Amino acid sequence: MVNNSKYNKIVFFAFGLIFAFFVIFSLYFMTRYAYIIVYYTVNSEGQKVYSEDAGVMSYTNSFLFNRFWNGVFKNTGEVYSAKEGWNISKTFVDRDEFYKFIVDYREQLNSFNTGLLWYGVIGLIVFAAMLIVGNHNRNVYYITNIIFGVICPLIMIIFGIVLLVKDLNLLSQFNENKEFWQAVSIAQNKGNDSSVQLQYRKFIQTQDIDSYYKGDTTNSTTLVMTMIFLIISIGYSIFTMVHSIRKYFATKARRQEIIERAGVIAWLMNKKIRRL
Repeated sequence: MVNNSKYNKIVFFAFGLIFAFFVIFSLYFMTRYAYIIVYYTVNSEGQKVYSEDAGVMSYTNSFLFNRFWNGVFKNTGEVYSAKEGWNISKTFVDRDEFYKFIVDYREQLNSFNTGLLWYGVIGLIVFAAMLIVGNHNRNVYYITNIIFGVICPLIMIIFGIVLLVKDLNLLSQFNENKEFWQAVSIAQNKGNDSSVQLQYRKFIQTQDIDSYYKGDTTNSTTLVMTMIFLIISIGYSIFTMVHSIRKYFATKARRQEIIERAGVIAWLMNKKIRRL
């Protein structure tokens, strides 16, 4: 199969499609976690300021900082903990620690999302590099082909493993505080939605917890999907690298024959030039 030109093209173009997918997927990734956020403004010194009024258009931190914080968390002496029924185990020293905890996770999500985009872009670049040296259509592999055929997939294997570790860390953090992230997402989404804002304020006020959570889709699904996609891409990169190595050794005899013929032709041409 390694010497089948059609199969060879399929192997490399599938590699390119996988990383084109990651470019597109990176645009979707944050959709499920869009409202795990604390809005901010930038002051004259270029610093981020997280205030109640900071926001985007009609969306602000007002509901999160006031109704949600005051309605869900209570001072138990040394820390603030969620009231009974919310199933939120995370505690905070004060409101500043509360919003900074959200900010930190959001920044990790944003950084990871950027990493996914670069993963796809770099994957397409190394794919193009392998096409330039002809890994997809050469019947005989030379030293350049084996170098690119090993190094290019290896870059994506290492990059993919780094992203996989980060994804598992984000997934662990999400599952550890699942109800908290869901509650925050609702506060920043539904709490700011003018059509249901009063309703969600009422749920907080009356501690109607089941109604507050109802219908929210903030969960770990996207992080789990990302883990699966990364494992597939790492596995396929390994396969592509092995395929290149196998083809290099499978075409050894043919390569040697071509090199020897080239040597003979060069000798004959040199001899002819000398006669002239």
